[in-house]
Amino acid sequence: MSAQLTKNTLWSLLDIALYPLMMIIATPVFIHYLGSEQYGVWMMAGTVNQFMNVLNFGLADSTVKIIASNRTADIPRIAIDKIRANFSRALWLAVIIFVSGILLAFSGYIHLWFHIPADMEKMARYILVLAFASTGIKFTELVLLSIFKGYERFDISARLSILSRNSVILASIVAVVFTRSLVVVFLITVLLNIINSTVQLIIVLKKYPFLRFNPGTSGLRLFDDRQQFWYWLQSVFGLLGFLSDKMIVGYFGGLTVLGYYATASLIGSQIYNALTALGNFMFPKVALRFSQNQTITPLYYRSRFAIAALGWGGISFLILFGCPLFEWWLGKPFYDESATFIQLYLVYIAVLLLNIIPTQFINGSNHVQYNSWIELGLRSAHLMTMPVGYMLAGAEGLLWALILVTLFVLPVQYFVFHKRILLFPSAGTSALLPFLPVIGMVGLALNTYPILLMLFVLFSVYFVYYQPAGFKLWRK
Repeated sequence: MSAQLTKNTLWSLLDIALYPLMMIIATPVFIHYLGSEQYGVWMMAGTVNQFMNVLNFGLADSTVKIIASNRTADIPRIAIDKIRANFSRALWLAVIIFVSGILLAFSGYIHLWFHIPADMEKMARYILVLAFASTGIKFTELVLLSIFKGYERFDISARLSILSRNSVILASIVAVVFTRSLVVVFLITVLLNIINSTVQLIIVLKKYPFLRFNPGTSGLRLFDDRQQFWYWLQSVFGLLGFLSDKMIVGYFGGLTVLGYYATASLIGSQIYNALTALGNFMFPKVALRFSQNQTITPLYYRSRFAIAALGWGGISFLILFGCPLFEWWLGKPFYDESATFIQLYLVYIAVLLLNIIPTQFINGSNHVQYNSWIELGLRSAHLMTMPVGYMLAGAEGLLWALILVTLFVLPVQYFVFHKRILLFPSAGTSALLPFLPVIGMVGLALNTYPILLMLFVLFSVYFVYYQPAGFKLWRK
């Protein structure tokens, strides 16, 4: 198990690091060769078609939970049938998403919302159709990679993810440089996604030959059980929250401002996604421990410290010393326009990363509905306050709305988690203490007493996160 954990960690870290690195390389290339408006179209297409991920119906999480809870040499037939049903759903959804993309692209609504210039409308329509097709194909990847995660073979999942994601980025860079055509970029993306999904299916069947993937009508039934419904619901709320800010910016600011804001979101979301990928290690472990009635509190403290230390360390570095790096990466004119967005979005991610570990632990329990209700409260509060923030202070006000609302809502998740799952007697106090370090992070973004605030962050992380984790670095 120790050797497997090492392989899981190393390959997952490589997957986490390599994709953002490729995006770092790709972004200035896209900006240079496409220009601000075409780059805005690319961001628009990515934002709109990602809304189709609300149709994931909990496919990934339910697949992991099914396998992790039934991980024996002779996996029950009912689990095999559920995995097959999830794969069938993925195929049906790919068709539905493709058709939806055609209808939406030629409806004219997207062009009006994002104020797309008349000379770019035809290109934008083709790009939207291809983007929706690409997203639909990726649904099969959700199920296939989750099979490996359920068996805690994150190393295999990471290798396939590395191949899938980075082959698309590399091909896109080459296509942009030689053709300067977004249509070609998205066409290549669709073809590569088909190839990668086929490769993944072949490897799954070779590794687990007892599984069955022939599509059937069982995929037309949306949910196999109540837990899958709750997994889906929380992902819907989370996705809507992550994408709504771009829709608001696109409506009020147009394509150019959307490009600046989306770059900040790209940086922040890559950090959050990387930390979430590490936090995902906990999901199958927690599900297995719950099925065996084992304690999870020590695992919670250690994983919480690991995610917080990695995330806040990297974000603090970027807030304090990232300006020259971003100028070199994006070019000074583009960075000057997006600098404030980047700083504030980093603070937002510093707050939001606090939900990673509680979310994974609740998902591994039999109380998945708590996450869904928390996500509903958080994202609803975001949607209600973002337009107000934008009207008061532009896109900066939108980001302040995200930061402040998240600071007020996430302690509720901690209270529910500590009281209902961990059964802590003083759930109220323990739910507030984890948020002490992010108060200092907010001050860092405002450039207020940076040395004093950095010391506050370090001391609060030590006493609130490190000590409860029980690490003994100074003992032989």
